[in-house]
Amino acid sequence: MRWHGLLGLFLLFKQSTKAEQYIVSNDSNPWLLSSCDLAEPRLVYKNTHFEVAEEIGVLSNNTEAWIGYVSVKVPYFFHGCAQVQTTETYSVARIGYCQNQCGHNRPFGIKAQNGEDILNPTSLIDCICFYTSVPEILFGHFDNDKKNRFEKDGYAIFTQISLNNSTVFNRGEEINSDCLIYKYPAFQWKPCTSLNDRTVICSNTTAARAYVLPYWSKTWIEGNVYCLKKNMYPANVSSIVASGLNEGQQQHGPWTGVVRASTLINKADMRSFGTMQYLGAEYAFLQGSEKRLKFEAYGVKQALCFTVNRTSFIPTEREEITTKSNEKSPALMTGIGVLVGVLVVVGIGFDVVMCRRR
Repeated sequence: MRWHGLLGLFLLFKQSTKAEQYIVSNDSNPWLLSSCDLAEPRLVYKNTHFEVAEEIGVLSNNTEAWIGYVSVKVPYFFHGCAQVQTTETYSVARIGYCQNQCGHNRPFGIKAQNGEDILNPTSLIDCICFYTSVPEILFGHFDNDKKNRFEKDGYAIFTQISLNNSTVFNRGEEINSDCLIYKYPAFQWKPCTSLNDRTVICSNTTAARAYVLPYWSKTWIEGNVYCLKKNMYPANVSSIVASGLNEGQQQHGPWTGVVRASTLINKADMRSFGTMQYLGAEYAFLQGSEKRLKFEAYGVKQALCFTVNRTSFIPTEREEITTKSNEKSPALMTGIGVLVGVLVVVGIGFDVVMCRRR
């Protein structure tokens, strides 16, 4: 009885301490004008959505309250395709959720099933994490017969990048403007499918000078696949700038290797981005006892607040790792943390065929 009493007292103290981490604000404001330190509870990803991984206990059934997470679109660079031999993959619904699973500042790979559109797959897509730097990844190219030597198990490899606000001419307000082109003297966000043909800029290595190739395509996908077929790489911003392309060379606004995608970040990340770095912000909130995160672009709500100031790094739980044999491993910990960036690739129509035989 004595031990049971101590155990009960410990559990009661633990629950009380957890509940006292959070309070609900008395006033209602837009997310950006919340009057307190927005709470960042631990999250778990469940294949298609994020949920709170702890008991909150202070929200009534009808209360909606902002929390310190936001979904935004930020830039990524497509490095190419790689054959990966691994038994550990995650199943995700969106590309950006792969980076949330892998952690910040790490390369990650995406592969859809059966050649599906990676933007709107009818089933979950495979996600893999790299624990090495990009130069250590073995990328595949096409042989002389234009067949991809790394066709089997090919993953599209991405990393998040940062764009200087001064180099981007527009934010890309038109619908699905999530592919970066180079229109002298600056970069512009444009739809990933163009009414008119565009040339493509490729690099001979991942960090070398860029060249405009005499190839025309109406889609970002096809343009960057051509780079791979020529045993070259998609062009990043630094290689294009270093190449000093003149107006005549890029008058048709060639495709670059940069796309924009959405992912989940926290409030500290939101403050760190310049206005050109993100678009399409949707702010997370909880409703009553529901654990699933909901999102709104606008609105006025109360806020779920920390009772004391906390660090902005809150770990996110992965509910499971899905292996190729469909086995499950125990939950692991990763961090949304301070991402140097972040998604869904919105409006890209990024087809897994980029890493398949063309």
